[in-house]
Amino acid sequence: MRRKLIYILILAILLISVSVYFSHHFREPIKGQERPEAPKLVSIELREEKTQLYSLLYGMGLNPLVDVTEERVLVRYNLPEGMNEETYYRVLAYSARVAPNSREIIVQIYKDYSPYLEVRANTQDVLSWIEGKISRDELSIVVREV
Repeated sequence: MRRKLIYILILAILLISVSVYFSHHFREPIKGQERPEAPKLVSIELREEKTQLYSLLYGMGLNPLVDVTEERVLVRYNLPEGMNEETYYRVLAYSARVAPNSREIIVQIYKDYSPYLEVRANTQDVLSWIEGKISRDELSIVVREV
């Protein structure tokens, strides 16, 4: 009885070993498939700017999506009920203060979760406006309805 059990176990182990060997040995490699590119590492400074800007805007009563890169600052938010649509001036000011090295600031405003306005501004212009070098009327921003 014991011998039969031992023979069955040895046969099972042998069968599993052979099937594993052949499944790995005769498997064809997938042709034309390359490894995906690793995502770019984000610098700690950009992460800090993103977190700081998110915190400021959240404190304003917004629940924004914030992305900060060297090229641009992107802020998307749904306009809360009772809040004026011209809150984008504060968003522009906060964005320029937090990420002064980005070239452009893009603010996308949603109303009832549908695209409503897009505001684009040069970061240096916004900084000049904050510092009082130019007036709000001289601020070169592009506001368009989406």
